[in-house]
Amino acid sequence: MLPSIQFLQAKAYRRGRLHPVGHPQAGQPCGIDLVVIHSAEIGESLEGAEALMRVCAKGRVFPPGHPKAGQPSPASWHYSADADSICQSVLEGDTAFHAPGASHRAIGIELSGRARQTADEWDDDFSTRMLDHVAQLVAAICRRWTLPIAFVDAEGLRRGDRGITTHAAVSKAWGKSSHWDPGEHFPMERFVEMVLFYYDVQGQQLDTLPPDTDPSPPPSERAT
Repeated sequence: MLPSIQFLQAKAYRRGRLHPVGHPQAGQPCGIDLVVIHSAEIGESLEGAEALMRVCAKGRVFPPGHPKAGQPSPASWHYSADADSICQSVLEGDTAFHAPGASHRAIGIELSGRARQTADEWDDDFSTRMLDHVAQLVAAICRRWTLPIAFVDAEGLRRGDRGITTHAAVSKAWGKSSHWDPGEHFPMERFVEMVLFYYDVQGQQLDTLPPDTDPSPPPSERAT
């Protein structure tokens, strides 16, 4: 069963979804076409999701050595996950800054793990439990936004395909970041199969389906 989802508003985010500068419809509302999977580059910890949520709420700064070191970094995500919890930092209908080139039309999910993990490390008890929860979450997201349950590679992203992708594929498609998470050993094929399974289960057991609206406070109750 999907854990209850804690919500704490991110510091860096944009209300709504708008086509970016350079798009023929720049500034006009756009839809949600993608779920982007990230590894948060942290170790396996049952406090991982909560720690990421707190970081997102506090706001991040560019690290030492960066040309903008010490200045605010507009980084955020919609959900973070570990082996026993899922936390939310941005409403699905709002824009989080997690995948340059796709953020305006994507929901970003940060996993407690690292891109350098091996196949065995993605298959350990911690990651197995975490991915099971995240597959349930992604199935519900796909149902809410009518997204295909299929992996979209860099070529598909450039075509405008809809579905599930990774930060690495977004980086390859548009070259706006060098991130390659969640790494070459992330079990995407197995993960998509899990999402398909839970999508079918949710369809058969509508009484257990997560809410059709965002599982977080309404706009009137969140920080501005």
